[in-house]
Amino acid sequence: MTKDTDTAANSGADQTQQDDTKTDAIDTAAVKTAAVSDDVAPADKTVDKALKVANDTKPADDWRLKFAGEDAKELKRLGRFSTEADMYKAYRELEKKKSSGELRQALGKDATAEDLTQWRKENGIPETADKYDLSFDDGLVIGENDKPMVDKFVANMHGENATPAQVKAAIASYYGIVAEQQQARAEADVAFKDDSLSVLREEYQGDFTKNLNIFAAYIETAPPEVAEKLNNARMGDGNPLMNDSEVIKWMTAQAFEINPVATVMPGSVSNPGAAIGEEITSIEKLIGDKTSAYWRGTGSEKMQGRYLELLSAQEKIAARS
Repeated sequence: MTKDTDTAANSGADQTQQDDTKTDAIDTAAVKTAAVSDDVAPADKTVDKALKVANDTKPADDWRLKFAGEDAKELKRLGRFSTEADMYKAYRELEKKKSSGELRQALGKDATAEDLTQWRKENGIPETADKYDLSFDDGLVIGENDKPMVDKFVANMHGENATPAQVKAAIASYYGIVAEQQQARAEADVAFKDDSLSVLREEYQGDFTKNLNIFAAYIETAPPEVAEKLNNARMGDGNPLMNDSEVIKWMTAQAFEINPVATVMPGSVSNPGAAIGEEITSIEKLIGDKTSAYWRGTGSEKMQGRYLELLSAQEKIAARS
């Protein structure tokens, strides 16, 4: 081989090595570019990556992949089930709820009157509001006074396509609340009356029973319809009017003014005026004797008070005559 030939051969080898070096450099740059491209991958590549990860971590013959295909979201949903049998059980439970009416298909927004009728029939809702069964196992009976209100309520519930069970539950709940309120009101009435009587007992002392009787007798003098209204009336705070101590004291005082005899004589006395005069005369006889029970003994103060009471009643009677 000549020198020129050797030189040409060496030059060709050097060129080949240089080309290989350039190729390696180009490949390396391409790999780096790909890596950078992956790092800044757009959002729409996220699903593909998730699917690739899911496929890489599951056997190729996983039953979930057969159902989900390339849908990563569905694959994730199927991941909730351990086996195909579990998925079938979930389906059967859903089917049972639908057939039992527990799971109802919604009525379409553009449903016609015929659609509504059919939908109500399929879901156990009566065709009209008056067809709801309002009989209750606990013996609850809707009274005549409440019937108009309940009828209106049921009509509104029917307009909302409520089931019979929902309507009965709502009505039973309402009456349950009413019963609780009535019980609480009754207990509050008793407590209020006890407090009023305690105040009156302390103020009236020995005249407590007599004054309450006068108060009751005074109410009975009103016409029956008026007496009923008074006895059933309630004040702004809900307490009974006729159990209020201030009302009782005022009305009792009015009774004394209207009928002074009532303060000193029982209602069974046929001629209270004459009876008052006779008792005054008998006490005045004792007043003239300084050794009598009017002046001496444990009952002297009581008799003296009685004398003043009789005189006051006699004066009021005379003023009215």
